[in-house]
Order: sequence, then structure tokens, then C-alpha cells
Amino acid sequence: MRTATLKPDRRAPTVELRFPKGEKHRGRPLIDFLRKHLSGSIWWNGDAWETNGIGVSPEALLVRWGFTLTAPFESGVTPVSKLSTNRRHVLVRPMLVGRAACQEMLGLSATWDAKRGLFLLPIADICPNGNTPISGVRFSAEAIELARRRHTHTSAPSARLQEALVHASTATSPKDLSRADRDVMVAAVGRLPDWFGIDLFGYQKVGAMAVACGRRLLADEPGIGKCLDGRTLVEVDGDLIRIADLWNQNSAGAYPDQENPDFAELVDVQDKHYQVPSLSTPSGQQTNATVSHLYRQRYDGQMIRIQTRSGRRITCTPQHRFWTSEGWLQAGELSAGSWLSSRGASDQAEQTDGHCSALELAMVRVLAWQIAEGADTHAGSTLDNTDRQALERLRRDFMFICDELSLTSRPTKAQIRSSPHVEGHRPIWKLTLNSRNWIRYQKNNLGIPHGLRSAERFVPHFIMTGPVLLQREFLRHYFAGEAFVSRNAIEVSSASQLLIQQVQLMLSRLGITMNSKATWKWATNGTGIKRQYWRGVIAGQDWDRFASQIGIADGEKADLMHTLAQTPHSESVVNHRSPCMATLRRIESAGVPARRLGPGLRSKPRMAASRQSADESLEILRRIESGELLRAVKEEANGRWKEATIRALSELDGAVLADCIDRMEALCAPGVDWDEVQEVETVHHSGYIYDLVVPETHCYVASGLYTHNTYQSIAAAVLMGASRILVVSPPLAITNWLRELERCGVVAADSTARNFALKVPDKTRKRWVTPPPCRADRPVAVVVSDSLLAQRDGLAPTLTEWSPDVVIWDEAHRGKTYGSKRSEAVLQLTHDCSAAGIAVTGTPMLKSPAELAPLMEFTGQDVSVFGGLRQLLDHTCTLDRYGRLRPSRKGEDWLQERLTGQVMIRRTKKQVSPQLPAKHRYPIYVDAPMASFNKAHKEVNQKIDQWLTQHGAFPDDETILDYASGNLGYISQLRKAAGVCKVPVAEEMIAQHIEQTRTSSGVYSDPLIVWTHHKEVTEALAERVPSIDGAAMIIGGMSRARRDQLIDEFQAGHVGALICSTHAAGVAITLTRCHTMLFVETDWTPGIVVQAEDRAHRTGQTAEQVSIGTLVCKETLDPIVQATLHRKAQFLDATIGGDNSVYVDEDDELTATDVLVNLVQARRETLGA
Repeated sequence: MRTATLKPDRRAPTVELRFPKGEKHRGRPLIDFLRKHLSGSIWWNGDAWETNGIGVSPEALLVRWGFTLTAPFESGVTPVSKLSTNRRHVLVRPMLVGRAACQEMLGLSATWDAKRGLFLLPIADICPNGNTPISGVRFSAEAIELARRRHTHTSAPSARLQEALVHASTATSPKDLSRADRDVMVAAVGRLPDWFGIDLFGYQKVGAMAVACGRRLLADEPGIGKCLDGRTLVEVDGDLIRIADLWNQNSAGAYPDQENPDFAELVDVQDKHYQVPSLSTPSGQQTNATVSHLYRQRYDGQMIRIQTRSGRRITCTPQHRFWTSEGWLQAGELSAGSWLSSRGASDQAEQTDGHCSALELAMVRVLAWQIAEGADTHAGSTLDNTDRQALERLRRDFMFICDELSLTSRPTKAQIRSSPHVEGHRPIWKLTLNSRNWIRYQKNNLGIPHGLRSAERFVPHFIMTGPVLLQREFLRHYFAGEAFVSRNAIEVSSASQLLIQQVQLMLSRLGITMNSKATWKWATNGTGIKRQYWRGVIAGQDWDRFASQIGIADGEKADLMHTLAQTPHSESVVNHRSPCMATLRRIESAGVPARRLGPGLRSKPRMAASRQSADESLEILRRIESGELLRAVKEEANGRWKEATIRALSELDGAVLADCIDRMEALCAPGVDWDEVQEVETVHHSGYIYDLVVPETHCYVASGLYTHNTYQSIAAAVLMGASRILVVSPPLAITNWLRELERCGVVAADSTARNFALKVPDKTRKRWVTPPPCRADRPVAVVVSDSLLAQRDGLAPTLTEWSPDVVIWDEAHRGKTYGSKRSEAVLQLTHDCSAAGIAVTGTPMLKSPAELAPLMEFTGQDVSVFGGLRQLLDHTCTLDRYGRLRPSRKGEDWLQERLTGQVMIRRTKKQVSPQLPAKHRYPIYVDAPMASFNKAHKEVNQKIDQWLTQHGAFPDDETILDYASGNLGYISQLRKAAGVCKVPVAEEMIAQHIEQTRTSSGVYSDPLIVWTHHKEVTEALAERVPSIDGAAMIIGGMSRARRDQLIDEFQAGHVGALICSTHAAGVAITLTRCHTMLFVETDWTPGIVVQAEDRAHRTGQTAEQVSIGTLVCKETLDPIVQATLHRKAQFLDATIGGDNSVYVDEDDELTATDVLVNLVQARRETLGA
């Protein structure tokens, strides 16, 4: 007879099942039938079989299976629940329904807590349809109300906005969106306020707007820096200096950039108070700003070289930005015909010349001639010129300087003599200025070394930063010595690019444009070589400005200029233009006649008008805005176009007019000129690139052009109307976040640094940090480490009390495990504050959709997109035989459609860099010596045998599964041994590759990268590297200087093979010299393998293909690792996109847990026999 007796328990009731030994059911042993069909576990308690789970309707099932109930089951039949104290979950006990059946009732979003024997169910999943709770489970009224509120308080974007967001999800520029899409997004969240400290890149504008409109998962793949070539001249403290030289002057204080600590550095120069000319955008007003930091990073890849009509040249990364007539644009978006903002006349030109002593003026005159015409000798300088009177005045100035500075204690000589006369040519006079004390004075006091070559000459710093009078005097005499004057132009030339650009800068401060151009000509120093010179030309209106404002010092050239000024000269050259035509044509398209808008529109179509015409057009637009032009037209005599003009002016959209006036004011802003791009080309750069950090305005002058850099997720929070922003980030990124917030104009505090409180205790010896005080016009922010938030008691409640409006979770994939301390801390804080969440990560999934669960709850898209986590996981996952969530192939398309269509913003590397070569991955099957692997296998078997012996009775399959799940370290031990087995094979392949790629000059045509994963494998290979000629290693613990040296040598082709650990070199370095890789072993996770591959597969890779071989030893766990990579890659490729297919062998279908379970079962059978 079969009987069932209830053993009541408030939390875990059980049922005793009694039946005769050998009892059968449907032709098979009853106990086997029960093990298969019961929802819970079954075990022998010494007297009877006992189970803790039967299934839905336990009594009916037992009766159906032939059991007689000894008494009715009055309790423990239906699962019971209790609202969790965090109010985000309900706790559900399966009771007699059992774990498996209860899981089916609740869905896959219910996570099993084995320690407490209950499920944690997200509150929203109580009511999957938003209203009706799950049947068969008792929920409290309060829990049901909270679930309904979660559904009703979460709304999805409108259909039209959703359509725009679909287009924006992969857009890399606003130009990729239609006007209608942009307008609907602006209508939803508005525009960034004027106080926001930066203007975003095109892709960042789209991303910030889309995040603010509801796409709260920002999952862009990492990009590259926005920096300049080290030779670029930047204007600092009124003078020009190469940005690399500025770095070298301050490099003693360099420290790693927290965002990219492996290959980027920062120098804090706030104490230097470096001033740079800058722009206040979008008004375009010129201002001065202070540099806070210098930045340098290692870079190997494409650079953009830009040349403008005026001769300016700049080389920068493709993402570096410039202030253009269309706003901030990346260098990669520029083309011939683009207009860039350049350094124009400053307020200095409107001020008085200032006061200079006679000594200063005499010194400037001598230096100007020395720079223009001087040739250094061992004792002084000589100057040649046909104008003897000019040289005589210069000789007197020199003697005056020596007397005033007491430089005559040693022999000082200044004399003029004639060079040998050539028939038919004017005589050349030579002035000799000999004074060792003058040489020493120039070096020690003026910073001018003696013996500079022509290409090394420059204008001294005290002149560049001195009063206007000093600069005018220098220019007058420099042009007297160097210039060629004609009716249409004034020309100077020099082998020094820096000198010409310094002269160009001084002239631009006075509103005079000098165009420069590189040219080749024969040297005039007697060497007879042909070399590059830089030619500066002043023409057109600037000829007149130069003649009237500066002129040339007394002499023959001054007389010639005075004569030419009385005669007409070419006016065809107009250097001062404003690219305003597109703005004016917006008004013209509204029906206002072109002739009413100024002289610029009357001529043939073009982008720019003269500055004078643009100023006139701006004044006309102001007259239209005030109504003055409309009144004037009404008073005019009747004409053909009078009525049409009146109608157009009357109906003109005020918003359009106001926008056009703002644009015209920016284009005509004082102190800013516009320079047309003539040529844009892509070049390759390998080495360091540099940048300046300018917190006030975030732009500065480089090669005479205004440039910029910045960040995007903060903008989304601002667009969402946040008043208090909390940033949760990895510890290494804290400093970077504080810097970025400051750049954007948001005051921030670091709650990670010390004790954090809303109010500092009155009596304390500890150092405390408080959040910045709230401001009415802009938000404030607090930055906290995700690790500390999870560990420090009291920090989360304090932040909750501060009550942020928006929480930004940087590197959100670090909280991918639902229920972990890190994810729970962030999710609970966000929930308690009712804050909106923005998740920022480049890898939203590493292997399973289950990793999306915490991110979706954080952003609120669990309900707004999926209707709850249950639908997300039920559609995309399945439970394996061990009760763990695995990706389901059937849900790939469903998930991909929702991720790209409603959830995330993601621009992939393929979209950003389509020119990269293909990857060719292939297996290399090897027969490796198995001694180390067999030894490790034996050790694992011994540990399993020890557990089986201690267990007493032979464990069942469920117990074995629990043991295997908790001891996966045994698999790591076997994987390490498999890697060590392949070391001899790898050594032979490395030596062979080095020999084949070494050229006759000793440089390696295709150096090899060899990747290892485990420390033991890396160390085993390290022991063999010294014996391999041409090989080197990058491993953990290596000094940064040594690692940088190896990278440089590798990129130069001086290292034939570089053995790297994926932990030490898998990220943040560039190794594009290589296009062949060898993986001795790989990681379980596709993302880690891809990161290692991308050290060579990145911008700067010029090979047609990157070949990636992986050693596979069939007798080890290698096939299982490859099969795991295959399963994960298939799902990632189908859902979030990108290149995740890093597997090279897919024959084996076992998982790591399967392998260990099989080992334990095999040992159980062996011991049982």
C-alpha cells in the first residue's frame, strides 16, 4: 500500500512516502518514477522516503500516482510570499509545490536562494501583465499594489519618438538623422543650457539626446583620443610653443590618467597659471582661459593633416574637434571648403601701445635684424645689407645697449665694411657685432642660444608677450631686414616655421592677415643646398593695414612702401571673410529679396562674404528684428517688389530670425577670423599625441585654429533636468569623472576619498567630505566607487538621503550578476531615491542575457520595454540540468530587436572604422607532451576520491552537481596544465616565425604576438624566452617604463616576438606592427579574447588581414573551452552585434561543469566497483 503523510513546517514542510520495496509504477520502479517527476528532492530518512516538493496541486498528484493521504494536507500546499524589506522583491517559499514547479509558476526571473530555501522575485513580476498577479501564489495586497505601481509609473516613449530613437541608436552624426527626427527629440528634452561647459561631438550629441529620451543603456564601443601631433604650435601666455616641448618642460609631475592608466598621462599645471586664447561658445566671443592639465598618450593609427588657405597646418586624431561655421566638428568630418575659426585681432590692438624704455626698443631693433639677416660667428654676429644707413643706425643701437648693460668690460666691436664689389650690382655692406658678453646676456637673460641655424630661429618670449609698441618695433625692423616689397604684396621668408608663425601671430593681433606657404628654394647662406622655406605674404586690404599701422623702419624699403602706397594696388585678395551665406539664404528663402540683405548675396553663390559685407548684413538683420526695415520699406515709393517684401518681412518666423542673428553674431564676433580648409589628408602616426585641458571653455588655439575635446553621458543627465547627479564608477575612474564633470560646468565631490556625510560632525578628528551645495541654475554631482558603495556601511543611506535625481552607472557590466553585493547596492540606492538611471558600458553582455537583468532594472527598461524581467529571461534563457540560466537560441532575434530598437545606443567599431582589415582565425592542432596534464589529472582524481570517501554513502547526482558547481577550480587546474603542455610547441613556433620574418637589416617584417592566460603558463614560457633570439615578454609586475620601451621596440620592428599575458597587455596598448598572433591558450569569455586581438586589429593596422592562430590539444580541455566560446559568441553576435566569434573549434558540446560531473561520476563508479 502506498501512503503519504504530511510533516508540517512553517517554512519547509515535507511528505513521507511509504510503499513496498520493489514497487513498480507503469512498468518501472516507483522510486525512479518519483525521482523523475517530483518537483523537489527525495531522500531516504532511515524509515521512509521523504520529499520536499511534489508539484502544482500536490494532493491531486499523489492520488493520481496511487498514494493514499493519511490526513488531508491542511497547510504547506500553496507557495507563500512575503514582501522583502528592500521593497524591490518578494520572498517566495515553494512549500510542497517544490522548487522546480514553483520556478515554472514564477518564471526565470525568480532567483533561488539556496541558503534560505526560497525564491527572490522582482516586484514587477508579481503582475506579468501589469494588473493580475501570478495564480497559485499568495501575495500580500501591499506587494500587489507596489507591482501595479511599477507598471503604471513606467511609460514608454511615444511612437514617433520611438521611431526617431531607432534611427539614432546607431547614428554617428546628427547628419545621419532627418530634420523631423532631430526636431521630435529636441521637443522631448530640449537643448543643453548655455552654461554647459562644452559642445559635444556629432555622435555624442545624438547619444546624449537619445539617452535623455529614454535609451538609458549607453553601450558604445570604446573610441580613441582627440589629440594633436607633438609638433603642433599652441599659443600659451602670448607666445607659441610646440605642445610636445610644453609637455617636456612640465613632465616631472606626470601621473597616469585614471581613464587610460596604461598608456596615457596627465600633468597638473594649475600652479603655472598658463593662459590660452579661447572661445566662449556658441557666442563665438574670444576670451582667455587657464590650462589645468597637460595630457599625453601613446598612439599608433590614422591622423588627419589639415591645411588652410592662409597656410596654417595642423595634424590631429580624427576625433579632434574644431570650431567651424557649422559648430564643433571632428577633424574626420572636415573637407576642402570647410571654414575654421582662427585667431583674429585681440583687444590688444585697440589699446594704447604701452610704455617701453629706450633700452628695450634698441634691444628689439638689434634682435630683429639679427633674426632676419644675422649670421653667428664664434665671437658675435654679422649682418649683410645694401642699406648702409640702416646698418649705421643699428651699430649705434648696439653700442648703446652695451653701454647701458655694462657689456664693455671685454673687447666689444661694431664696425661696417664693404664686401667685394661685383660689377653691375649695388655694393653690400657688412656689420660686425662682436661681444662675448652680449652672447652670454642673450643666452642667460633672453633665452636665445648662440649659433642657432636658420631653421631654429624664433622671436624671443619677452617680445611675444610684451606691449604692442615692442611688437610693432620688432615687426618694423624685421621686415626692414627681411621683406621684399612690391605693388601687390609684402613677402618675407625663413627656414624656420616657428618664426614665420610667430610673426603671423603678432600681425593677427593687430588685425592683419599674413598667409604662409611652404616652398623649396636654394639656401642663401652659401651652402648651395635646396631646402624648405616658409614664405609669408601680406596682400590686398592687409597691405594697406600693414602700411598704416606698422610700416617698415626708415630706409630704402620704407621709401619704396611710401611710394607704392600712393599708387593703386590689387584689391582682389580678401583675407577677412565670414562664412555667412548659408545663414543669410535662410532669410532669403523666406521671401526677403537678396538685395535687402546686404552686398554679399548680390554676387555669385559662395560660402563666405567679406567681413565688411557680413557686418552690414548683421546690422540689416537687427533692423528686421526691430521692425525698422519693415517701416522703411512701407515708406518707400511703390515698386515691383515692395508688396512682396512687406509680406515676407511681416510673416518672417521670429524664431528663425533670432537663430540667424545668433549665428551671424558668432560668425562676426570680434577677435575671430575664418580660414578656409584647402586640403585634408589622412596620414599614419606612431608615437605620442598631446592635448591641453582647459576647464573654463575647453578649447584653445593650436596652429592658429580653435580646437576642443569632451564627454557625453553627463549631457544626458543635464537634458533630463537633473539637479543632483550621482556617478557610480570603478575606483580607477573616479578622478576622470571629477575632471569631466568639472569640464561640463558641474561642481562635484568625491565621496570615495574619505568619510562622506551630508553634514560634518562638530567635533571630529577625521577628514570628512560633503556634497557641494545645490545651485538653482545647474546641477551638482557626487562620484562614488562601486566597490566602496557595496562595502562601506552607512554610505548608501547617506547618499539616499542626499536624494540624487539621476544615477550614472559607469562600467555597469561590473554589476552583471543579479543579487551580487555590487549590483544590489546600486539598484537599491537607485530604487530608494526614485532616481532615473543611465547605464554606461561597452560590453552590456559578456555571455548571457541574464547579465542584462540588473541593467534593465536600473534603467527602468525591465518594465517599459519587456513588461518585467520575467518576459526578458523567459524569452531568452533556459534552465540547464544544473538549474542555471543559459542563452536560448530561440530568443536571439526577439532580444536583438528590442535591444537595438528600444533599449540601447551602440556604435560599433565596424561603424567607426570600416577600413580595418579582416580577422582570420584558425586552429593549430598539436600533439603536446602530456606529462604535466596527466599529473594534474591525477591530482584532481585524488581530491575527488577523498571527497567521495568522506561522504560515506555514494552521493546521488544532485549532490554531485552541487559538489561540482562549488569546485570548478579543479577545471582551472586542468586548464593550466593543458597550457603548460603546449609551451614546448609554442617555443618552437616562435623561433621559427622569428627566423622567417627577420630581414637583412635586422628589422622584423611581421613581429609575432604570443598570448597566454594563466600565470603558470606565462612563467613556463618566460623561462624559455631568453634562449629565443629576438623574443621579449610583457607580464604582470613589469615596470611601466620597461613595458613602454618594449612596446616602442616592437612597433619599430626590433622585437621579433612579444609574449604577452592577457591580464597585463590585453587592454590599453597598441601593437599594430604585427598582423600575426598566436594564442597558446584562451579565456572562457569572448570579450577578453577580442580585447587581446584588438591590440593589433585597430586603427593604424595596414595589413590586408590579421591572422590569429590558436593552439588546440585534443587530449586536453581545449575543445571544451572552444565549444564554450562558440556558444557564447553565437548569442552575442546575434543580440548586441560586433565581432565575438573567437572560437576555432566547436566539436565538443560539454561545459566545464559537465566535465567535472563526469569525472566525479566516473570516480564514483570506479570506487564502487
